[in-house]
Amino acid sequence: MQTNPFVGAWRLVSLETVDADGRATYPLGRDAVGSLTYTTAGAMCLAVKRAQRPAFASDDRFAATAEELGDAGLGSWRMPGAMRPTRRRCVITSR
Repeated sequence: MQTNPFVGAWRLVSLETVDADGRATYPLGRDAVGSLTYTTAGAMCLAVKRAQRPAFASDDRFAATAEELGDAGLGSWRMPGAMRPTRRRCVITSR
């Protein structure tokens, strides 16, 4: 049985989106931070956020304002997905 080299936890190095013309953009900034996890069962999970997200005014996140919560939500992504490795490539899809 061949082992999958993607299985494990990984630190995010960069996050970019590429449009049909090949132009790259960085939706959470060039310095986004996060992690990716791949399991032997083929599950994938991405957690990423802006490196410079503003802090809540209160130390109690449950006391955050609607605006603070909205900004926090827009400044981070959580995404489950699936990984399907083949001999030539590894296809990763989000759900």
